[in-house]
Amino acid sequence: MFVQAGLIALAILLPVSASPVTEGLGSRVTFAKRDGITTQDGWFDHQKAVEMVVRDRNKHRQNMINLERNMGREAFNEGAEIMPLANYSQLAPHDKRQAEMLTDEAGDQYWAGNIAIGTPGKSFLIDFDTGSADLWVPSVNCTSSYCSQKDKYNPATSSSGSHKSGSFSIQYGDGSTVSGPVYTDTVSVAGVTVKNQYFSPVNTISPSFGPQADDGILGLAFPAISNLGQSPWFNTAKKQGAVKNGVFGFKLAKSGSELYLGGTDSSLYTGSIEYHAVTGSGFWQIK
Repeated sequence: MFVQAGLIALAILLPVSASPVTEGLGSRVTFAKRDGITTQDGWFDHQKAVEMVVRDRNKHRQNMINLERNMGREAFNEGAEIMPLANYSQLAPHDKRQAEMLTDEAGDQYWAGNIAIGTPGKSFLIDFDTGSADLWVPSVNCTSSYCSQKDKYNPATSSSGSHKSGSFSIQYGDGSTVSGPVYTDTVSVAGVTVKNQYFSPVNTISPSFGPQADDGILGLAFPAISNLGQSPWFNTAKKQGAVKNGVFGFKLAKSGSELYLGGTDSSLYTGSIEYHAVTGSGFWQIK
């Protein structure tokens, strides 16, 4: 499950002028920023911020449960524990605080880009998430009304798709869920193509995913926190030789953001990258 995991490093790239791309089979994924947490008139949307915090806390709680299930309690750092489910009512009393106009700083939390699944490839707009390890997109069989505006995977139209045993589901404390069957298929990101990648074309999604422009999530964390119990897409890409180097880097900005696969883009930073050992078994966690 951890083939080449020691070679995978996360680099945060800052935009500056320098030399061109140099590393391996590097490929770019351009990003569009998801909606932030301000209202249309520019005011801080506290309720939406609280909902996002609750959802993210419970997502990482589920990751801890997956880590314990897949790797055992010994994989935890000293003092780590699985916290109780968070819910909106725990944070709701702060709604009485006076609203204060803020600049768009806290809203820059999610970036999305295009991938293709199947043969021929079907395009999906995806959140690239370093805090989870699974890939899911809506299925053509999705029964949730929130799937209606999203691109959907149809296994009948892909010659490389294969239905597998088992099922996939994630549930968050605020009620956010996705669930569906398990498939494998060809998945391409910025020209980096992986065969027989495990993912879920989900049949149900909860309301919180409905208004978002993106279709699904591609996890970039480690296999230990996978709900599918399978190799995440980038790990598979390294194992299959689709990328030369087990390295990916993000440029995160108001515009021109990108995910660079298989190396680093030296035109976007100066000096040498500083490397640290990852101490968590499932997360990009350092001391």
